[in-house]
Amino acid sequence: MVLSCLGSAGLWGMGANMALTRQAEAQRPRPRGDRFDALCRASTGAIAARFSNFAVPTPEGNTCSARIAFPMALNRRLPVIVFCPAEGSAAIHYDQFTGALAAQDFFILTIDRSSQNTAPSRVVLSQGEQAEQRLRRSAEVRFMLDTIDAAAATLGPKEALIDASRIGAIGHRDGAWIAAGLGGWDANGAASTATRDGRIQAIIGLLPSQTPQLTAAAAQRNPDGVSGMFIGDLAQMTPPAAGSGLLAFGLPVQSNSFGDLIGKPEPGAQRRARIEPQALAAAIAGAVLFLDWTLRGDSRSKKDLLSLNGRYVEGLPAPIQMRRA
Repeated sequence: MVLSCLGSAGLWGMGANMALTRQAEAQRPRPRGDRFDALCRASTGAIAARFSNFAVPTPEGNTCSARIAFPMALNRRLPVIVFCPAEGSAAIHYDQFTGALAAQDFFILTIDRSSQNTAPSRVVLSQGEQAEQRLRRSAEVRFMLDTIDAAAATLGPKEALIDASRIGAIGHRDGAWIAAGLGGWDANGAASTATRDGRIQAIIGLLPSQTPQLTAAAAQRNPDGVSGMFIGDLAQMTPPAAGSGLLAFGLPVQSNSFGDLIGKPEPGAQRRARIEPQALAAAIAGAVLFLDWTLRGDSRSKKDLLSLNGRYVEGLPAPIQMRRA
């Protein structure tokens, strides 16, 4: 199912009045069994998941490395999620996110980028260099998905529980655009086949890095019916072009890493940002609802996710904002 677009900057800024009018309702006691709240609680503290490092040689003689996360108890089929870190980040830097996601019955492959930082962070790549880098990173992800059977062997006798017919991609910062490309969107939110992988059915861009909007023209929806969602501060994210088919999950976040809870620790002012466990838990809960909807076809998760606009989360200074056009 293709989602309506995030749309123009105006659409991203709408909803403040709606949030205010809903504030009283949002702060009423919610019925027991509210799944979003339950997922937020489950996503903080100890991680009920197992981890294993995985490496596979490439035909070129290199090695692709990944970190696998999966639930402690294997009781049902596990959709596959490939996680694309920010450039230069080690896979282990995402255990707090991927472990909590895996605990909700997903099999996560996090590509390790710790040894792939090809240039100092102060160097700004040209558009051509950025496009070349996206192609290389997308090819790396596709190769890892080609070896999913070898990764599944980590589960031993339970390897048959890996559901390789249901695959999603999640990316953080610049990795968000790798995930978007695998789903069939370019950095402008327009439909694109340059890095599209037909196995990907849903994508999530987590705190995506800023990218220039290349054109004001309306983008076409992804023709393959892939679903997509970006998570972050709507005032900080670059809005994809109208018609891109992407959903926005707006959270009030103060840093690019939830206060260094995920990704490579950032220097300077970013390292002084306060830790944001409530925001991270809300992002994980939203991601689980989205993936249960798009990969498992759970209509209740769809309803729960789309009803979050104006929802207040304890510890966050502003309500969640959901945007569709």
